[in-house]
Amino acid sequence: MQSPIVGRDAVLDELAAALGLDSSTPGRAVLLGGDAGIGKTRVVDETVERARADGVRVLVGHCLDLGEHVPAFQPVADALAGLDATPSADDVVGLGELATSLPALEVLRSGGVGEDDGDRLRADVVAAVAHTLEHLAAAGPVLLVLEDLHWADASTRHLVRYLLGRRFVRPVGLLLSFRSDDLHRRHPLRPALAEWTRLPSVQRIDLAPLDDAAMSDLLRGRTSRDLTADGVDTILARAEGNAFYAEELLDAGLAGGSLPENLADLLLVRVDRLHDDARAVVRAVACAGGPVTDALLRQAVETEGPVDDALREAVDLKVLVPVGDALRFRHALLAEAVLDDLLPGERRRVHAAFLRALESDPGPVAAATVALHAHGAGDPALAFEADLRAADEARRVGGHDEAAGHLQRALGVVDHAPEGHDVVGLVTLTADTLLASGRLRTAGALLADHLEHEPRGEGRARLLYTQGQITYLGGTDAEADADRKSTRLNSSHSEVSRMPSSA
Repeated sequence: MQSPIVGRDAVLDELAAALGLDSSTPGRAVLLGGDAGIGKTRVVDETVERARADGVRVLVGHCLDLGEHVPAFQPVADALAGLDATPSADDVVGLGELATSLPALEVLRSGGVGEDDGDRLRADVVAAVAHTLEHLAAAGPVLLVLEDLHWADASTRHLVRYLLGRRFVRPVGLLLSFRSDDLHRRHPLRPALAEWTRLPSVQRIDLAPLDDAAMSDLLRGRTSRDLTADGVDTILARAEGNAFYAEELLDAGLAGGSLPENLADLLLVRVDRLHDDARAVVRAVACAGGPVTDALLRQAVETEGPVDDALREAVDLKVLVPVGDALRFRHALLAEAVLDDLLPGERRRVHAAFLRALESDPGPVAAATVALHAHGAGDPALAFEADLRAADEARRVGGHDEAAGHLQRALGVVDHAPEGHDVVGLVTLTADTLLASGRLRTAGALLADHLEHEPRGEGRARLLYTQGQITYLGGTDAEADADRKSTRLNSSHSEVSRMPSSA
């Protein structure tokens, strides 16, 4: 039994209204789109359950990813298979015309008939399916569901076009689902959708990512483990409203670690379809750490063919998306998967190419960007300098979390700082910035670690002074508050467990 659906009540109501499956409503159709993993199948399953509970006769067919070898009318034959297996007396009358047409599909697929004969047979099948649906609807509403239409064969698309344009006089509904992110520029379903959406009886609904509240409910409903608020927030940030991605991260027990192998493999399938030049562009964007301008990308990427063609291919296959004059990944987890798949040497070369491109760019460059590529290219001296500048830029706009991160990274390469640099001053500045971002424990641990190795003298006195200030000010710290709340809660539970039960 499936768990209760979350975050889709409005969409389910919209679907029910759009399909209009009651005895007084003629045929209506819905095109249901959304990215892989966004929850289309779950919404379709829930709609089917509710329709059947309301007395609607539901026929469900699934398109299969068989490439060029998909059988003609395969999902429709799948949907009608149950009728052929155990037909009622009324069904036999309605299927009489269809029964004479379906055997001809085998001849049509085998190529044993001429082109004119094939067109005639296809027209017979299309008319027979429409006739059957109309006949079945005489006894009550009928809903034909065809899932994953992006894999449909040409004959099925022709049938769908006929059914969508037909004026059913009885309550026949069509629910057609497809993956939006599979519809590259040359996909045959793309122009068909544009045409079908203009039909008066057709409504298109695109599933949006789940909001944070719904995603939190989904995560907590899938596990009996205690989930910390930080763990949930991390998964939400990485999954970006995609239910499947969130569930995979949760099941792997990884809120912030490497991607689960099966999820990474699934994400990389789309990248594997690209040609070498397009993959080079995608790898460069993955190393950029976020949106990268078209001009900078062109300077950094190394391809044998035209960059325009590579960019177009990556955008058409929904790996990258344009954002103003920049490009970014369609989903952050896909960027993670591509980055994790790179060999260390590949990463260093791409980061080094970005550094060279940044040096030749006369425009302003964010220090954080330079720091990212300097670390990635293995240039610790430049990384140290860039992190200090990036921390200063972040502090000026109140970004204490970001500033603390840059300062911590600078401390990680402090051995490459210029001779005579005030290391103790950097440690105290980092601790103060961590405190400003609400991270008392981390600041205390940083100071304690450096105090262990700092000899007596001015430097040690400065560290002890900062430690005392942080301890004094820590009463308003977010981490300290969380610790106190947790302690009180655990104490309360202990007291309850020690109370005698009433007779």
